[in-house]
Amino acid sequence: MAKSQASLLLQKQLKDLCKNPVDGFSAGLVDESNVFEWSVSIIGPPDTLYEGGFFNAIMTFPDNYPVSPPTVRFTSEMWHPNVYPDGKVCISILHPPGDDPNGYELATERWTPVHTAASVWRSLSPGVLNYAWFLMNAGYEYVNLGGDQL
Repeated sequence: MAKSQASLLLQKQLKDLCKNPVDGFSAGLVDESNVFEWSVSIIGPPDTLYEGGFFNAIMTFPDNYPVSPPTVRFTSEMWHPNVYPDGKVCISILHPPGDDPNGYELATERWTPVHTAASVWRSLSPGVLNYAWFLMNAGYEYVNLGGDQL
């Protein structure tokens, strides 16, 4: 897909997100002249370890979007096993389409061109912003020693 087509698609997706927002998530352009880089704000979901938190990230789209996935990098401090120290997010939906060369993910879990910016954030909300969800899906039992509800 040509860069101009990707640009038009991203403009439409950003407009759609403004009209039909994803709960706890807002997005805008980092620079009005560059639709390929979004500034994202996320409110920590209720009943999670991140409740009450306000997290910022940059979502960068490649020129061949939606053929290739965007990258997401938290600019706010974030501790999570799927977030590298530099803030880059590592989840299946952000990995290039096709078979996983390491054999850990199914091709159906990885990026496909039908995904959108909104579908990325819907994936991040339960997975990255709910650590108890992550632990339980990894086969661990979450023990909340602080007495907080999850």
